[in-house]
Amino acid sequence: MAELPMPDIPDGNLRDLIAELHSLHARAGWPSVRDMAKGQPFSYHVVHELFTTCRTERPSLPVLLSVVATLAARDPRSDPDRVLDKFDRLWQAAKNVEQEIDQKRPADLLTFRERQILELLMLGASTQQIATQLMMGIRTTETCVGRIYRKFEVHSRDELLAKAEELKLRE
Repeated sequence: MAELPMPDIPDGNLRDLIAELHSLHARAGWPSVRDMAKGQPFSYHVVHELFTTCRTERPSLPVLLSVVATLAARDPRSDPDRVLDKFDRLWQAAKNVEQEIDQKRPADLLTFRERQILELLMLGASTQQIATQLMMGIRTTETCVGRIYRKFEVHSRDELLAKAEELKLRE
């Protein structure tokens, strides 16, 4: 039983939803992802992803409500029906996040740290140089670079740099 890390999500309705999920997890006594997945029609990997993955889209409503119901049942101070209603409202409020994201440029979706990394990538820095300069672990840096690739919908550094030029992020 341990606290799961909060994903790096921009402020907004989706962040409110995931933050409330983390709060409920704490009130339920920090059950493990395996415990939360017991008896569910999905694996513990799905639960772990729900809590920790940097998201730009809402989680699946059935998965979310199944996990919330499990956590609410473990929280002695909560009324499970009210908790489920609250999460349903939060999920509905986050419904427009996908549309908002589609209308934004990929650079608008980057976190502060990802913007720092992108700037260094555009200057030609290697992953190791970025990790050293930003005082990050190499694996953390590689993970952040992967997130940047996903947000820009590219698969290589060359594609990323070309897209950055196309979007006039690079001079």
